[in-house]
Amino acid sequence: MNMPETALLFSVRPYIVQGSIFPQRHGVKVMAKLFRSGLVTAGATFLSRILGLVRDIFIAHLLGAGLCADVFFFANRIPNFLRRLFAEGAFSSAFVPIMTEFQEQKTEEEQKEKLRLNGFNSIFAVSSIPAAKLYYLEFKRQMAAHLEKALRI
Repeated sequence: MNMPETALLFSVRPYIVQGSIFPQRHGVKVMAKLFRSGLVTAGATFLSRILGLVRDIFIAHLLGAGLCADVFFFANRIPNFLRRLFAEGAFSSAFVPIMTEFQEQKTEEEQKEKLRLNGFNSIFAVSSIPAAKLYYLEFKRQMAAHLEKALRI
């Protein structure tokens, strides 16, 4: 049985409110809810863009358009990447199915061995952070000396 699209959109189903029967148009309610959700999303996006513009104006006022600003933006690339990866769900949407598949296919002993290996790798990664900080401080010192020589010319 072929029904026109308007019949599906405006299907009338009764529901009871305080003992009375009123027709309810499900399609109209769904469309209104969808429109309201779209407006909320659009408004939040617009507000985010405006606040981003204010942030950029503030940073430009503080740092200018030179080397300091370039270093600032470059230094924020890695933390921004990690935020996008972990906080915004890309990591979890890829990790959960793989972990579930791993738990279903591997024995308990293989899982424990993998956990020990991952624990060692995590300890190594966390302990390398202070070493990277020391390397960064030395690199910064040498870059400052190099820039000082270059700017004297």
